Amino acid sequence: MDALSLIYYALVCGGLAFLVPGISSKPLRIGIGLVTGAVSALILPFIKSLI
Repeated sequence: MDALSLIYYALVCGGLAFLVPGISSKPLRIGIGLVTGAVSALILPFIKSLI
């Protein structure tokens, strides 16, 4: 996994999470999105190898 993909996924998910109204704290939403994006970018190669 290269760093560019990891950053890209984290930023996209962080931006999308920013728009979700379910959690009132914007920094918390962005943080959750960044973590979600980073985790998904890290496990994507493993999932691809299983397919």
